[in-house]
Amino acid sequence: DLAFTVSRDRFEERRKLLRELDTRFEKKTGPAAVEPHDTTYDRAEKLMKSPLLTAFDLTKEDEKTHAAYGKDAFGQGCLLARRLIESGVSCVEVQLGGWDTHQENFPKVAKLSGELDMGLSQLLRDLRSRGLLKDTLVVVLGEFGRTPEIKGTGRDHWPKTWSALFAGGGTKGGQVIGSTTDDGKEVK
Repeated sequence: DLAFTVSRDRFEERRKLLRELDTRFEKKTGPAAVEPHDTTYDRAEKLMKSPLLTAFDLTKEDEKTHAAYGKDAFGQGCLLARRLIESGVSCVEVQLGGWDTHQENFPKVAKLSGELDMGLSQLLRDLRSRGLLKDTLVVVLGEFGRTPEIKGTGRDHWPKTWSALFAGGGTKGGQVIGSTTDDGKEVK
């Protein structure tokens, strides 16, 4: 059982004890001090017992699927995102850090681009084949761009221009919106 690190019986004993303590406390202080906590505990328990938690169990996917997404954290995050979207989760974030390429720009970007391409492309394929891409907006972006020039072996921060990718969610594919100057330094 994914949600419990203690047995269900032990959990129910703890909840019973909490209810008894809350009842005693409520008699002294009134319901206003207890009701918000009860509501929070009830919601948490409902979440812990939700059948939707199976979306987090990546062991339900076969080895071929894991490999298609990539065995790195980003690829497996994309697989988890697909499972969460299938379960009805309305907003999912998958992160791929390490783009701060002040040093060793080319090998770092090559590695990261490979991880991004593998996980993202499989996510898009799976969402499309399951009929979910039309209602799911996939957004890929960073918080800033990189200098157009290489400085030594790296690139510095460049807040003037950068790229973002949008797919699905009713967007029209194959578009490029906006442009930069030929040297990539300014927005046209």
